Amino acid sequence: MGLCFSGPSEEPYKSSGQKSPMAAAADAMNCVLLGSAGVGKTNFCLYKVENKFTRTYTPSEGMDLYTLEAESRPVRIFCNAGMARVTIGTAYFKSASCFLLMYDVCDLRSFRECQNQLNQVTTHGPPDRPPVFMIGNKTDIYEDPEWASEFQWDADDFGECPENADLNPAHVMARVKTTERSRQVTTEQAQEFCDQNGIEFFEISVMKGIGIDDIYDKLFNLTAY
Repeated sequence: MGLCFSGPSEEPYKSSGQKSPMAAAADAMNCVLLGSAGVGKTNFCLYKVENKFTRTYTPSEGMDLYTLEAESRPVRIFCNAGMARVTIGTAYFKSASCFLLMYDVCDLRSFRECQNQLNQVTTHGPPDRPPVFMIGNKTDIYEDPEWASEFQWDADDFGECPENADLNPAHVMARVKTTERSRQVTTEQAQEFCDQNGIEFFEISVMKGIGIDDIYDKLFNLTAY
C-alpha cells in the first residue's frame, strides 16, 4: 500500500513558476516512525504538529501522516501503527530519508522489538541505508500523579481492523498502564545496541517535553537525504 496522488495537471504550475503539490511532496524529507503499539509514537508527532499531549490511549490503525514545515523543506513523518507483522507501510520505506525506532524504556519487550523493526528497515528500505535514530520514550516513568486518575485503555476499544490481528492487547495495556511502572531498559543497554548498529540514540519524555526538540532539530537539518 502506498500513497496515491491525483490532481490537476502539472502545466499550470510550470507556467506560474510555482511548485505543484506533487513536486512539493517529492521535495519533502520523508521520515518513517516505527515502534510497538503504546510506546508514544502518536504523541511524539502531535507534540510538534499540534503542541499537545494526550493522556488517553487510542490505537492507531494503518499509517498516519504528519507534515511539518521547516526552513529547508517540509518534513513528512509516516507513523506506522504498532502491529506485530508488517502489512502496511513497507511501500513507504524505499523513499525514506530517515527512520525513527521508538520504544518504551519501561517495557523491555518494546525495546527488543526494535531489532525486528531494524530488520524491516534493512529489508525494505533504500539500498544505501539512510540515518536511523532510536528513541527511548517515557523516561518520566509516569511519575505525574495525574496519570493515576486516567482510565486504563480497554482492549475492547481496539476494533476489528485486520491489520491489528497479531497485536497482543495485554502487551499494549502494559505499556499504557498509568501506575506502578519502572524502567526496564537502561541507557547503557540502548546505547550499546545503537553503537553496534550505527544508530544515533535519544532518550525523551513526550509527556514532559524533554529531549523532543533535539530530535526534531536533527531531522530538520538532514538536508543530504
